[in-house]
Amino acid sequence: MILLKLLLFLLFFLLGLLVFVFVVIISSPIKGQAWLDHNQLRFKGHYLFSTLKVSYDQGDLQFKFLFWKFKSANKSKSEDDDEASDDKNPEKEKKKKKSKAKKKRGLPSREVIYLSLKFIKKLIRKISPKQLELSVDLGLDDPYDTGLACLVNQVLVYPLNRVKTYKIRFNPVYDDLVLDANGYGQIKFSLLGLALPILSFLLKKPIRRYLGWGFKKPKKLKPVDSKL
Repeated sequence: MILLKLLLFLLFFLLGLLVFVFVVIISSPIKGQAWLDHNQLRFKGHYLFSTLKVSYDQGDLQFKFLFWKFKSANKSKSEDDDEASDDKNPEKEKKKKKSKAKKKRGLPSREVIYLSLKFIKKLIRKISPKQLELSVDLGLDDPYDTGLACLVNQVLVYPLNRVKTYKIRFNPVYDDLVLDANGYGQIKFSLLGLALPILSFLLKKPIRRYLGWGFKKPKKLKPVDSKL
C-alpha cells in the first residue's frame, strides 16, 4: 500500500509539473525590439525569461538557448535542382493532392469571410507593436505616383497615428527617386493570447463546416431503375 501511494504521488506530481511547465511556456511573453536604419533591419528578442534569445542583423540570424548558440546557414540552390527534388519528393505530391481537395470545396460563404476578417483583425491587435516610430522618405519615377502614395498614407497610415505610442511620418519626394526608411518598434505578446482567438475561430460552426471537420459528407443516392 505504501509503494502504491508513493507511485500515485509521483504520478500526480509529474502531471502537475507538466501542467505547470505548459502554462509557463504558453503564458510567458515574447518580447522584441526592432530598428530600421536606412532600410537595414536589426532585431533582438527573447522568450521564456530570456532563456531563448533571437537576434537578426544584416542577414545574420542567431539563436541562443541558455549557453548554446546557433547561427543560420545560408544555402543557395539552383532552381533546376529544386524542381528535380520536388518531383522526387513524395511529401510534395501529398501537398498537391491536399491543395486539389481544397479547390473542390468551392468559394467560402459570406459568413465564413466575415468570421475570417474578424479573426485576422484580432490577430493583428495581438501582434501589433506596442510602440512604433517610423519615418519614410519616398520618391517615385512619376510625381503623380508619389501623390497617390500620399493619398494611401492619408487613408491607411494616418489613422494609426491616433495611437499614443505610434509616430509614423511620410515624407514625399517629388524631384528624385528615393526610398529611405528609419524607425524603431517594440513587440510583446504571448502564445496564450494567440491560441485563444485561434481556437475560438476554429470551433465556430461555419468554419468547421467549411473545413469539413466533424461533418459527414452527404451520401449520393443511387438512381433507382423504375421497372414495371
